[in-house]
Amino acid sequence: MSIENILIKQLKKYSWILLIFVLSEMTAFGHQKEISNIINNDTANVSTQPSKNHSNQAWLDDRQEVHGVFDQSSTKLKSIPKKYTPKPEKIHPEVYNSLIDMIDKAQKDNIKLSVVSAFRSYQRQKQIWENKWGNRPNDDINHAKNILKWSAFPGTSRHHWGD
Repeated sequence: MSIENILIKQLKKYSWILLIFVLSEMTAFGHQKEISNIINNDTANVSTQPSKNHSNQAWLDDRQEVHGVFDQSSTKLKSIPKKYTPKPEKIHPEVYNSLIDMIDKAQKDNIKLSVVSAFRSYQRQKQIWENKWGNRPNDDINHAKNILKWSAFPGTSRHHWGD
């Protein structure tokens, strides 16, 4: 099997990870409207700069939201339909339509994408971390490194973004 075929096979197998990562990165830095251009293969209109209406003040105001420490009732997270996820998941409304469009277009190309994990609050991430930590001494650096292989430290998880 050629290297090209291996890469294509791996891309089809793991493309959902890459696509969700790109979606998260673009949304976090004010590129929400660029997502539809990528989905529509209109890369000529994709900017690498944050949108003009994404001011530094907005960025500062959004810091708490990025870290997942905010009143989640103030953010209207949108439920992802069951056909796109094996369990109940919610996502930020600004990326909802782009996500659904991306999954539908991937399916037309025989690529199955499924949302396996979306929004997670700071408190939920903290609970996951503490459950994995257990009753270890506070200075167990190796245990912390092992947890970090699979679980982000609370406040650093992209799950907090809801996208």
